[in-house]
Amino acid sequence: VEETAKAAQFGVSAGTALADVRRTLIDRDASVAAVFDEGGYVGLVSLDDIAEAESVLALGLREAVTNILR
Repeated sequence: VEETAKAAQFGVSAGTALADVRRTLIDRDASVAAVFDEGGYVGLVSLDDIAEAESVLALGLREAVTNILR
């Protein structure tokens, strides 16, 4: 686990907004960031991970709005 975290170019808090993590990855020209929560390693996040999460959230939002308007 520690080796995987070291492979990331930098770390972010698990509570950091995805938009902020995306911006930092792009600004630092980094492929992944290590994610930490209360000092412990949680995992890695990449731009692809963020894009996938945003797609899932957008789909859920569209479905919710559709259900409300019915």
